[in-house]
Amino acid sequence: MRLLGFGARVTALISQRCSDSDIDPWGPQLCPPWYPTKFQRDVFCSLIVDIFSAHTSIGLLALAIELLEANPHKPHLFRSSKFYDTVICVAEHAPDIPQDLKVLALKSIHSESALRQLENILLNGHDGKQIGSLLSTTQAVDLVEGGNKANALPDRTSAVVNHRISAEKYVTLFDPSSICLPPHGKFCGRAHLTKLFMPFALEHNLTFIAFGNNTTDTSECLASGAFELINAWDSGLEPSPIAPTNSSAYRLLSGSILATHAKSVVRNEGTNKKMIVAPALLGGNTGLCDNR
Repeated sequence: MRLLGFGARVTALISQRCSDSDIDPWGPQLCPPWYPTKFQRDVFCSLIVDIFSAHTSIGLLALAIELLEANPHKPHLFRSSKFYDTVICVAEHAPDIPQDLKVLALKSIHSESALRQLENILLNGHDGKQIGSLLSTTQAVDLVEGGNKANALPDRTSAVVNHRISAEKYVTLFDPSSICLPPHGKFCGRAHLTKLFMPFALEHNLTFIAFGNNTTDTSECLASGAFELINAWDSGLEPSPIAPTNSSAYRLLSGSILATHAKSVVRNEGTNKKMIVAPALLGGNTGLCDNR
């Protein structure tokens, strides 16, 4: 949902779309308007290797990808997350939610230890992997290129890593001039990738260029190749501005959903389930650019 402003000829909000899901055995039917989306950033990884190297550029890229896959970002539950708003909404309105979980969720509003306990329960539950992907920055190697025939060693290989950055972080932190580690609790894509791949480049005697900065000293010996990280296509999508759930625009949307559901013969046939409207986090970020 995007709050663009109020006034003459001004859009009040844009809802990405809604979907209804059953949250049995806790009672009501949940209709979540997909609220904010994750940030997006693509990073281009390029490898050039001398023909006398112990590994081809494809072999080294495979090792680099393996290293990346073995070091995912850890998920964390923040009170600023719209997923947290969903949890609290369910805790307040789902009649059959376990009492201990309800108490813990409501206690987490003011208690840091309760928040961490709630995080642990959610991430280790039945839907833990799906929840973890929503609460963390995900990294996926989506494009790989290298080689043109079987009897020729590839001199250049590349891959594109797509990042869906946690909505509690900022994509602008992907682009500071410094590659130093960010403050605790903040995500900096440059710092993470630089810290991860610098020892890898040194181990394989590669010149390492991270986002325009040569971070290796190869003056004493000749490097056997180069490993470079750059922002792919100058890409990066910010999520839309978020309309607060206590706004008149959101109350209009949620009220319309509840009224429509109450009058729907098809959706209410054979069931007397209550419906609740709660904001939900959309994990992707591929369609909002048309609404900007």
